[in-house]
Amino acid sequence: MFGNNSGQKCNLTVRYVQTPTEPIIGDIQFHRLNLMVSGSCNVFAFLLVSGLMWCHATHMSNPKEQLDIMRIALLIPCYAILTLAAVYDANAWPFVKPWIEVCQGYALANFWILICRFTARLPCNSERHDHPQETRDLFFAPLVALSRKQRRRPLTLKRYRRHWVYIMQGPLVTLLVAVCTNIVEPLAYTCKLRHERALRMALSCTTIASMVMSMWTAIRHCGTLRSELWPHRAMFKMLSFKLILGLYIILEVIYMFLDAVRPSPLEPTALLSAADIEVGVPLMATSCELVLFAVFFCWAYSVTPYRIPSSPAPPTTTATTTASSSSPPPAEFGKIEATTYQGTNHHHHEQQQRRHYQGGPFGLKAWWMMLNHGDMLKGFLFPFVYMEEAASGGYTGQPPRAREDKWRYKWFWKLFCWGKRRENGKRPVTSSGSSESGTEVGHDISLGNMAK
Repeated sequence: MFGNNSGQKCNLTVRYVQTPTEPIIGDIQFHRLNLMVSGSCNVFAFLLVSGLMWCHATHMSNPKEQLDIMRIALLIPCYAILTLAAVYDANAWPFVKPWIEVCQGYALANFWILICRFTARLPCNSERHDHPQETRDLFFAPLVALSRKQRRRPLTLKRYRRHWVYIMQGPLVTLLVAVCTNIVEPLAYTCKLRHERALRMALSCTTIASMVMSMWTAIRHCGTLRSELWPHRAMFKMLSFKLILGLYIILEVIYMFLDAVRPSPLEPTALLSAADIEVGVPLMATSCELVLFAVFFCWAYSVTPYRIPSSPAPPTTTATTTASSSSPPPAEFGKIEATTYQGTNHHHHEQQQRRHYQGGPFGLKAWWMMLNHGDMLKGFLFPFVYMEEAASGGYTGQPPRAREDKWRYKWFWKLFCWGKRRENGKRPVTSSGSSESGTEVGHDISLGNMAK
């Protein structure tokens, strides 16, 4: 026993005690049956999606898109491992559940970055991957497309910043909740922490609100950009998220209310113990659903569009090429480089970049590059750095200047001076740009008007 400052004694107890129950099938108890069914489903989902990730790693012709797909696909293997651990020991469920939610927020943030790539239609080469100009063009592309769609009520910079925060807050909020939960749970069941039920309810409500906010914002914008995203099958990719997160949220809300009711209907029976009712039954349902999600996930994020044809003909079945030929590209914020990759020049450039796979031997290089989360870190800083510069007139869509190459060293200053305007940094936003091929593209949407 351990004593605290208030004199209250803490006992090392556990939440669930596995008690013997009557056999549910033959001489098999429910816990053993749950282990067999959930274990088989989780192992199948793990191997299936891991194979999909390996195929993308060994057939990496478009590194930027496929690395985002690999990060998104990481959700199901992590989901399967954590769920199987909770099925084996129900006392692990309160600790692993918040980390499943962290994986969901992480996958949804990477999915939004992938939507930005589909909308921006940047070249698939990685020569300018860390260039500030390309980062701006990438993150501002949905704003341009949404503003062209919503003529009556155009999306302003202020609203776009707010919606961006709604989506990107998912990994941060769920990570904070996971850390707090792993601190509260041991105290709640060893020291009988005061108001532990209210604390658990508050943490669950925070997670649900964060997930609903990010998922609803992403679904809303994807629905508006349906025509632009249709060549990439982005709606089917989004559907996989809606199913996984939607059913998870529904089960979480149902069990949260059932646990709050007194007397609780979640009472043990002769066939089911308390651990089986509160943890085993919902996890068995989730594991069976995970098999269907994994199959649908492999179809939605198929590697087929990224395979390089064996014939010498220029590849025209890739996701990026299909998008450029099916619908006219949207006009980005003065993005001069984007106009270079249209038409014949675009197909020639894609052909030069897709002659070989860039994942390295056995995809080892791709697995290593997947660990680089530079784009996500820039996405977290985007509302405080790039949008502030655009609102102050510092971003005109022109080629980057020398001062823009030093953004890495100035972001912390801009972060603390959010809302401040440079005295001599205001410049009018240009409304047109020209490509290297001499084609002039007009831009009727300016950042200055959106900032108002």
